[in-house]
Amino acid sequence: MSTPTIAQLLDPCSFAEAMLGFTPDPHQERVLQSTANQVILNCSRQWGKSTVCAAKAVYLAYSQPNAMILVASPSARQSGEFVRKASHYLRQLRIKPRGDGDNEISLLLPNHSRIVGIPGVEATVRGFSSVSLLLIDEAARVSDELYYALRPMLAVGGGSLWVLSTPYGKRGFFYHEWTNGGNDWERFQVPATECPRITERFLEGERRSLGPRYFAQEYLCEFHATNDALFTEQQVRQAIVPDIDPLFTKAPPSTAPGWLSHNAITSILSRQYFIGVDLGQRRDRTTIVIIEVADIASSQRNAVTYAPDRRTRRAVRYMERLPLDTPYTAIVERVTRLANELAASNPCTVVVDATGVGLPVVDSLRMPTARWRLMPVTIGHSDRDTYVDGFWRVAKRDLIARLQIAFDFEELTICSALPETETMVEELTAMRASLRASGHTRYESPGEARDDLAIALSLAWWAADARRAGQIGEDKRLL
Repeated sequence: MSTPTIAQLLDPCSFAEAMLGFTPDPHQERVLQSTANQVILNCSRQWGKSTVCAAKAVYLAYSQPNAMILVASPSARQSGEFVRKASHYLRQLRIKPRGDGDNEISLLLPNHSRIVGIPGVEATVRGFSSVSLLLIDEAARVSDELYYALRPMLAVGGGSLWVLSTPYGKRGFFYHEWTNGGNDWERFQVPATECPRITERFLEGERRSLGPRYFAQEYLCEFHATNDALFTEQQVRQAIVPDIDPLFTKAPPSTAPGWLSHNAITSILSRQYFIGVDLGQRRDRTTIVIIEVADIASSQRNAVTYAPDRRTRRAVRYMERLPLDTPYTAIVERVTRLANELAASNPCTVVVDATGVGLPVVDSLRMPTARWRLMPVTIGHSDRDTYVDGFWRVAKRDLIARLQIAFDFEELTICSALPETETMVEELTAMRASLRASGHTRYESPGEARDDLAIALSLAWWAADARRAGQIGEDKRLL
């Protein structure tokens, strides 16, 4: 490759296209041309935030000898991914990527400029100075402590600060700087609808899959929720309805679910039950939540097809918290009795949290003569659901995210007459997401708040969710 001309060295867009093989779109051109001291990018997923900023970093490192470009992100892996993109551009310049000898994630150029990636741990980032460009990737998921520890590195040398991310709630420095940072920042906002590489068909599929709130956050650059709450009270309360009866009561069945008139005669075409069990004993209570999935037909008929009106109702009809110190034998007996009663006339699945102390309970529930299906689940940080040696491994993030989508789409209702309904509201609205130094997001309730009912609900919904039917299948090994 030829040596860049003076014009190309003065124009980052020309440099990127001629020397790096990167052709920016109009929005990316504006970003590359920016000379602001502080730049903040609020952009859609898959727009190319890291790609365009890696091109900017290489341009600066190549054109300015002895430049120090520092890249921070929530984890060392993510910082390494950014530096790998920069190393690809160095190869385009016929420069063999090599480390600087001091930092594990780094690139050293022949003109002694450096690009260094650092992990998202506040205690390990101190010591750098005279930084020419500080880039914070996935900034919405970087802790405030790390951000405040990084800023002083720009004090000497007059370096620039670039933060780039997709929104992640109304919290943290990224949200604060975007909304309240004043005129000190040059702001760029690029939703997916303005990205030429993302099709309308793809976005429509994502809108259906993610729901309005997550879609707006991931693809439309919108900040949602006033804090780090995972569920709003309005969301949860709109799911609570008075026209569903609790299970195991003497009351006659409701004759008119909310979507039917009171004069309509309804019939249950089919139904099945999903029992979620979150195990506890001394510190936390064992909790049981039962979701009924029922296909309901009405005597009312469609005006066009004249077919009976038919819907699927997914409703929480039972919640129970067992006393503290309930023996595991009593827990097994209670779950077995409930499952047997439901399975006598309808399909029933029992989903048990087998993480930690749950193993002996699961072993006791493995009954060859049981008419219900057992699904043991271990909760962790896996990227996808997997089945290994009789257990499903599921990320807690996935459990909670599926439940959020259920409330977003109003797919789940909760019986208002259940004694534990208000406790469920309290637990769901207390749940928070917090980023750990490892890069994992932890889902928990702060202080003395509990999440036992919420976890039992998420387990039951994980199995009841219609979108999972093909994935879960009828694995006989789970019986």
